[in-house]
Amino acid sequence: MIKKAVTDHLGNNFSSITEMCEYWGVNHSTFCYRIKKNLSLAEALTGPKKVVTDHIGNNFESVKEMCEYWGVNQTTFSLRLQRKLSLAEALTGPKKTVADHLGNMFISIEEMCKYWSVDSCTFRQRLKKGLTLTEALTGPKKTVTDHLGNEFSSVEEMCKRWEVPCITFKGRIKEKWTIEKALTTPVMRGYEVEYNGVRYNSIRQLAIALGISVNRLRYYLSKGKSVDDIIELNTRNKPVEYNGKTYESLKELAKAFGVSYGTFSSRIHCKKSLDEALQSNERPYSTACTDLLGVTYSSIKKLSKAWGVSEATVKRRIKGGFDVEVIITAKDTTQLIHIGLDGKAYYKVQWAPDLVTARQIVEHYRPDLIEAYDKSNPTGKWNPIIKEKYR
Repeated sequence: MIKKAVTDHLGNNFSSITEMCEYWGVNHSTFCYRIKKNLSLAEALTGPKKVVTDHIGNNFESVKEMCEYWGVNQTTFSLRLQRKLSLAEALTGPKKTVADHLGNMFISIEEMCKYWSVDSCTFRQRLKKGLTLTEALTGPKKTVTDHLGNEFSSVEEMCKRWEVPCITFKGRIKEKWTIEKALTTPVMRGYEVEYNGVRYNSIRQLAIALGISVNRLRYYLSKGKSVDDIIELNTRNKPVEYNGKTYESLKELAKAFGVSYGTFSSRIHCKKSLDEALQSNERPYSTACTDLLGVTYSSIKKLSKAWGVSEATVKRRIKGGFDVEVIITAKDTTQLIHIGLDGKAYYKVQWAPDLVTARQIVEHYRPDLIEAYDKSNPTGKWNPIIKEKYR
């Protein structure tokens, strides 16, 4: 078969069609098929032109070019087509068919609800209950009713009608006053008050005469306390004498005896004497303690760290009156049952059917320490960290 020389659309000469197809990277059969379809030589070699047309007839070489022309993201365009939107809606955006009570248009109920910051399910439930579109989007009207049945749009409006400050009304309701009493009781402004036979024109005058803060006096009077009670409360900041020594205040007195003011105040409130209120209860967990090796620790925390026992476990065992040797050596659940007549503590353990002593516990868990135990406590008597509490 004689090969015929051929020329492509750019004027390049080839010895055969096969050579030309190889040059342009197109299959020979594909080239022949395109020629039969009446495509031009250029289209047969390079492929037919891909034309994309929008909804108004504009042609583009690609979808990307069309999306850039309409100012829409190509991914957004594809997603809209997947949602079965028309080409026009995919390029220009879905039609806004939902309107709120102000005439604003939205694509969907969800978009409208998002705009009004209301859950779409809540919106639909409100419509089902017969609320208007406005109420469904903004919430039902909140009405406030006074003791006579009059309705108001807010608490502020109701208080204004009854000439009572809103903050006063809310404070009275918080104190469990009835609505009628809270609205109709006159507000204390300036009024006369008598104390010890002396009449004062206002609370301020009385406060100045007593040397008490006006706000403090007014607050305690509103709480139902008498003037004498308020004066007694105020003396906590006045000098106080105890055991021949004067302190600037009760707080300073408590501080001097190492008692927290909260504890001190609580004891005084419980009608305890100054002597009783000033008693210092030493915290057991800050007590120095010595182990069976003779090492002394300044705190329970250091003891627990040294022996690898959790601080919570050590504190629980101290509170239970355990021997110090048991506190630091026992690994399983251990329970102190009683202190025997022989002066030894007896424990219930998981690994023995009968009650055991501290020495037996040390021997079970730490046989290497039994010699040290016998040396530090040869009689085996009960040896807790805090003994007084359990006598």
